[in-house]
Amino acid sequence: MCKMAHEDGIAWVLCSVADYSLVNEIPMQLLAIVDVKNLNNSKPMYVRVNKRTISSINVEFRRNPSKEDLIGKTDIICVLHFRKA
Repeated sequence: MCKMAHEDGIAWVLCSVADYSLVNEIPMQLLAIVDVKNLNNSKPMYVRVNKRTISSINVEFRRNPSKEDLIGKTDIICVLHFRKA
């Protein structure tokens, strides 16, 4: 679940521990696509993790997945939940 204050539209959430998936035939470490205005019905989406041992997790919030258009001028709360496969 991600909650972002004072933002509109869609955010692409990319994560360094997410396994690669194809988006328009482009491999991305996509964690989620979030409608930042409607987070009340947000259900957890589980993705495969590409590492067994995790020492750090980098998360990027972008307006456009193919550009370095980062969302960074807002407060962001991100909850990550891990479970065994």
